[in-house]
Amino acid sequence: MKSKALFFSVLSLIMLQSFLSANDRITVYTIGDSTMADKDTVDNPERGWAMALPLFFDAGKVKIDNHAKNGRSTKSFIDEKRWETVVNSLKSGDYVFIQFGHNDEKQDNPSVYAAPHGAYKDNLTRFVEETRAKGANPVLMTPIVRRKFNDKGVLTDTHGEYPDVVRQLAVELNVPLIDMEKKSRRVIQQLGDEASKKLFVWFDAGVYRKFPKGKQDDTHLNERGAQAIAKLAVEGVEKLNLPLASLLKPVHVFMDEAMKRIAEEDPNAYLIDMAEGELQGDRTHFNEKAAEELGRKMYEQIKNIVPAGGISQSQAALPPVFGAEYAETAQKDELTRVFISPVRIIWKSGDVVNEDVLLKKGGSQAAMGAKNTCAIKSGIGDTASILLDYGKEIHGGLQLVMGSSSRREPSLVRIRFGESVGEANSTTLNSEWKVGFSTDDHAKRDIVMEIPRDGLIEIGNTGFRFVRIDLLQSNTTIRLREARAVLRFRDIPYLGSFRSSDERLDKIWLTGAYTVHLNMQEYLWDGIKRDRLVWLGDMHPEVATIIRVFGANEVIPKSLDYACEQYPLPAWMNGMSAYSLWYLIIHYEWYMHSGDLDFLKKHRDYILGLIAQIDGKVDEKGVETLAPSRFLDWPSSPNQAGVEAGYRALIVWAMHDAEKLCKILDEPDFAVKAAHCAEKMNKHIAPHNNLKQAAALMAIADILDAQKACNEVISVGGAQGFSTFYGYYMLQAQAKAGQYQNALDIIRQYWGGMLDMGATTFWEDFDLKWTENAARLDEITPAGKQDIHGDFGAYCYPGFRHSLCHGWSSGPTAWLTEYVLGIKAVDAGCRTVKIEPHLADLQWVEGSFPTPYGIIKVRHTKDKNGKTVSEISAPKEVKIIKN
Repeated sequence: MKSKALFFSVLSLIMLQSFLSANDRITVYTIGDSTMADKDTVDNPERGWAMALPLFFDAGKVKIDNHAKNGRSTKSFIDEKRWETVVNSLKSGDYVFIQFGHNDEKQDNPSVYAAPHGAYKDNLTRFVEETRAKGANPVLMTPIVRRKFNDKGVLTDTHGEYPDVVRQLAVELNVPLIDMEKKSRRVIQQLGDEASKKLFVWFDAGVYRKFPKGKQDDTHLNERGAQAIAKLAVEGVEKLNLPLASLLKPVHVFMDEAMKRIAEEDPNAYLIDMAEGELQGDRTHFNEKAAEELGRKMYEQIKNIVPAGGISQSQAALPPVFGAEYAETAQKDELTRVFISPVRIIWKSGDVVNEDVLLKKGGSQAAMGAKNTCAIKSGIGDTASILLDYGKEIHGGLQLVMGSSSRREPSLVRIRFGESVGEANSTTLNSEWKVGFSTDDHAKRDIVMEIPRDGLIEIGNTGFRFVRIDLLQSNTTIRLREARAVLRFRDIPYLGSFRSSDERLDKIWLTGAYTVHLNMQEYLWDGIKRDRLVWLGDMHPEVATIIRVFGANEVIPKSLDYACEQYPLPAWMNGMSAYSLWYLIIHYEWYMHSGDLDFLKKHRDYILGLIAQIDGKVDEKGVETLAPSRFLDWPSSPNQAGVEAGYRALIVWAMHDAEKLCKILDEPDFAVKAAHCAEKMNKHIAPHNNLKQAAALMAIADILDAQKACNEVISVGGAQGFSTFYGYYMLQAQAKAGQYQNALDIIRQYWGGMLDMGATTFWEDFDLKWTENAARLDEITPAGKQDIHGDFGAYCYPGFRHSLCHGWSSGPTAWLTEYVLGIKAVDAGCRTVKIEPHLADLQWVEGSFPTPYGIIKVRHTKDKNGKTVSEISAPKEVKIIKN
């Protein structure tokens, strides 16, 4: 414990020193009481939460100046001229975080007492008004809760009216409010009576010399608690969209800075002894290894302190009229909404005038009169129509802003969303799946509805690029001011990147990334129009793409959790035994990238139960009886002999990864069970029967030589026989065989073939033969040509039911990063990364790869002799192995 205290003392000193150099930074002044104040860190576990704020901000742009003081109230803070010091230092653009209440409540102490609706409210008003007078930004905060549970384990209130006064004042003065009382209450209540002690100054006798009898303090925070509460404040800044939010940095960055300084100051220092995950001994220095380990542990504490499903991601910031009864049901929309105007008018029919107004930027505001509107008029017995193109595949709906109409009553319209022009113009048939027709079975995309005369209305939630609007009301005119798409997406940065001497490959990489991005909704979907579900097998290429583009995104573990809830053992994932095999493979790949052992342990019982279930259905001769049906992907279905071979190979692959998972989980008996299961399966190896899907899985599972697999079937005929889902594994087999040029040629031909037909995302299925006499998806199909969308497709996706944005088709994005940029994690959590580029016919390639420690950047260039020369930049925590 003493070592911990020393580390935090050093860290605090380092951070404070680093924040005092620049003069042009924004200063955040914090004023309040002991729960917020700076503390002596020598042999003292207590911390104010404002002490932790510097961890979260860019030190070059933000300085935290903490003026909070133990025992102060709004009254004493003013009486002692502490507020005068702050206000005299304020400059335009600065911030003042204001949190009082713990001491204002003390009626028996006249030096601090301030009545809630009297002096307390008046003093807070003074802080706000005088801050604004200096051009600075006040932020009101309710006091954090005390840890006081009743005998039923319910956290009780100790602040009375004081938090409500702050909430009301924020409304009256139009001041940003961060409701720290409500936020901290939820965290402490979720942790419960016992676990919440870990955030407060609770420790036994003999731990600190200064407190020989120990201490049980339910008001003041320890280091971990201060960081947790500071994290809540920072989340409040983000939710309010304050300009200050743009100056936040990733939480892990402060660790990089602090650890580097410690290591540089004493690189030869001793390693702190570790036992059972706790620091022991009485050392006073840290070498780099110790600093990194301690930093990792401390970061995990910060990252995980808010319980799963807690305030961090889901609590909605409601107006103050909503009481506490809404806390459990109100939920913030995890995704972002953006309005996009159409980029062109593809077609119109009937009396439609001034349609170009719809291409302009909108404002979602209706107005009286017909000026600057598109007029759509239907006569007696005819229908006026317009077809809009939004330029890119979109997930979301449509917002119509009206400019009045010729009727007082609502008018009847038909709205058709389409991933292609053909689908937007198509006939809907929901009784069966049929080539040439569209369906509404997963998302309603063909809607007949009434629209208001004025105002606005929003329609739809599906995947689309095109919208057709028909006015069905005879002898009626409607006027549209705006017809903007509502793009609903996960607002996350593209941390990975890929650029090369071939722009076609660059576009393919980015299109695959965007395809998956659109499917990263609340959970990881298969498609945004159809298959808006979590399908475990289909997830695998998406996971491969996500970890290379977006890093360790929460949508993956969240979706794995959801799948286990939906399909508890002994059920198979999605009712398909093959998809339970993919579950094991995904877990191993996720762990290798994220290094998240806690999440893996969370799934321990399911993983072990699944291994036992699979092994129990394979006898000693290699005869397996997992399920009566086999499935790889739909195009492989006619070749049942090949599917059988591929299915058996998938079991072997999954059992190899399961063995590795069991070793990580320290489950040696199950590791042996998984390995033995794979051995039993290999006693009977079925022939690939010229099925590319089967040969690819057999090569990956090391039961068929990769060169043989490629030469016999995978590379024969180029892209012929490739599929959007299993094409990823065919490319992997080609890489394993060293056939990088073949793989690049097929990527250009097959996935590039979709781009040539107008794709902006990759499709559920595709065959190059379809393109021979077909029109692009972004044009009206001329006579004599086929519709690339509506006239093809089979199995579960004939005609327009075919999804044109399907995450399983993103394989080239992951493949180009892994084999052309050559970046692959070989240790859990990307602690060791191998870089082995294969440029084939490319002259140069550059890009980035996200790890839990930061971004790896590479550039590979061929010199005049054809040798690849590499430039590599990586976080210091990541060991790079160069081939």
